[in-house]
Amino acid sequence: MLERLPNYIKPTVFLSILAGLVLGILLLIPALNILALFLFWLVGGMVIYLLKKNNFIGQFTQREGIIVGCITGMISIIAASVSFIPLSLLIGAIFKTASVAFLFSTTFSSNIVSFSILVMIILFLGLINIIFNIASALAVIAIYNNLVEEKQEETEFKVEL
Repeated sequence: MLERLPNYIKPTVFLSILAGLVLGILLLIPALNILALFLFWLVGGMVIYLLKKNNFIGQFTQREGIIVGCITGMISIIAASVSFIPLSLLIGAIFKTASVAFLFSTTFSSNIVSFSILVMIILFLGLINIIFNIASALAVIAIYNNLVEEKQEETEFKVEL
């Protein structure tokens, strides 16, 4: 089944997991957590840029932008929560902090009902993140397509006699 997937899916998943883990760690730093939340919205555009830079796909269409935006949106939030929650519990246990982020993660991990609520919150944030990542991926694709069209127009008019 994995052989039938397009060749840009595996690098997209890897880059999304990597970005999610990094952003999950950035969420632990109180001065950078708002910045990290805004960076979640740009993961789709960054992945498109890296895929295009490394020639995993030639001409991106809107279909590929939507697929990459969906993958990066959900996977980056899940990876961030996988890195954020255990690390915040560990930091909260070691330093006995009363920070909102650490308190949030310790109160929601106390029983099974709270765990199911936490899973629903993560999935809801993933769905919201999908929308923003689709928008950023489509914006980067539009910029790339305009750059390609401008380069083609420039080469058409250079005729020397």
